[in-house]
Amino acid sequence: MVALKTCSEFFEILDLNTEMSLYFNPLDYLLLDPQVVFGPRCLNLPALPLHLPLVILSAIFYQLVYSVVAPWLWRALEKLNPSPAPLKITHSLWHINIVSIAQSCISTALSFYLSSHREFRHDLSPQEMILGYHRETTRALAVTTGYFVFHLGSTWVQREFHGMFMFGHAMCALFAVSLGFRPLALHYTGAYLLWELPNIFLNFQRQLDNSGRRKTWYRTVNRGFLLSTYAIFRLALGSMTIFQMGRDMILTRRDPHPKLGVQHIVPPLLSTGHQGVQEVQTMPVVLAIIQLGSMAFLHLQGFYWFSKILLKGDLRKVK
Repeated sequence: MVALKTCSEFFEILDLNTEMSLYFNPLDYLLLDPQVVFGPRCLNLPALPLHLPLVILSAIFYQLVYSVVAPWLWRALEKLNPSPAPLKITHSLWHINIVSIAQSCISTALSFYLSSHREFRHDLSPQEMILGYHRETTRALAVTTGYFVFHLGSTWVQREFHGMFMFGHAMCALFAVSLGFRPLALHYTGAYLLWELPNIFLNFQRQLDNSGRRKTWYRTVNRGFLLSTYAIFRLALGSMTIFQMGRDMILTRRDPHPKLGVQHIVPPLLSTGHQGVQEVQTMPVVLAIIQLGSMAFLHLQGFYWFSKILLKGDLRKVK
């Protein structure tokens, strides 16, 4: 009894049962409760626990493509190469390109799915576009996040091959994508996923070049699709998306007390007693600038890459 009383006095001194416990409870972190780890008190990604299984499954899928599907395709297509000499691509780079093709196809399909359902973003206010949540859109984001989890692990394991610059790029990409789970600019996911459409043709062009088919007619057809889709979906529509996203962020920042319909609130953050509308936290300015700046930087990179594709035929030199 004395020991229990001493412990009780100790916890009262630490005041663990008061407001301070709302900000830190070691047991929650030791148990790795997703609602705590990804909640407002830690990583502040409240939508992620709802879709974490899909993120994990997506990462496993891309790992299977890399370790099972790509090697099988290598062996199946090896006999079709005209000779071993023109094959200037390592097994690892081949596997990465196959994963990139799979990721581009899946992202494009998800983008078309989100674009075909206009009700997902119909009549949304700028505040809802920037701070709003939507289940189906977040599912698409989870699939994309799974790829970047795989990409991060792959670049770390093969850092001697890829270099630390590529590993840093993977970290930044995963960080930028994960902001959608706050949510932040979640409704622009479909527009940015459409940037992957030209990469389908770009990766096919690389495979054709590296297998000695640079002067074939179907490489010329593929190149036409590459240049047209890149100019339309990556550059033209990309510029419009960047502009709209920046405009909505400015309008959202001007609202000191943003209110969203309850259907746009992440379920764990829903409060009781609201008549269809709930006030949310203001837009995190620093994170918004980082996200918008990252997308603008990638967009400007797109113009540079397009010039290299147009003038030299690819982003890499073909030896």
